[in-house]
Amino acid sequence: MRKYLIIACLLLVIAVGFLFNKVERQKVELDRKQSNIEALNIEATQYKTESGKFAEQIRSLSLKKSELELFNSDLQETVKDLKIKLRDVKSAHTVETKLEIRTVTKTIRDTIPGIYRFEYYDGWNRIEGRVSPDSTEINNSSVDSLAVISHVKQKRFLFFRIGKPKILTTVTNRNPKNRLHVTFSANFD
Repeated sequence: MRKYLIIACLLLVIAVGFLFNKVERQKVELDRKQSNIEALNIEATQYKTESGKFAEQIRSLSLKKSELELFNSDLQETVKDLKIKLRDVKSAHTVETKLEIRTVTKTIRDTIPGIYRFEYYDGWNRIEGRVSPDSTEINNSSVDSLAVISHVKQKRFLFFRIGKPKILTTVTNRNPKNRLHVTFSANFD
């Protein structure tokens, strides 16, 4: 009888340990999903750095690799096209840039009568064109340099770190005429 009681107690301890582990994993998963909900609901912060560069900061999603297909199948296709294994990807970001140039340039007469040329260059952007009575030809080229930095921010009280760390992604560009918009940012577990 005593032997059966000891076996029952051991099985009960094993079951409690297993269930406790399961509850802890579920808590971690719920925290991750709560952080993702907050990241999706918070808008990106746009600002200008001290050196005059435009920057945008956004909360990153924390995804499992299997969830990439649900959230951003285009990015998954890009990873496949690059022949990178999904298990090797640590983070992924999608950034859009928008170029806006409003300027007035001097019109130059061409050697051919009725055709005019124009040109604009500011070190980052070049716009050239020819205007004839029946058509307009425009050539545009733009150069930009993007820096994507993922970092962790955590609340502090005195010098103690409290709360769960938030994963942030900051993107800056160097072209003063371009505007940034981060459309997707995720770190993979």
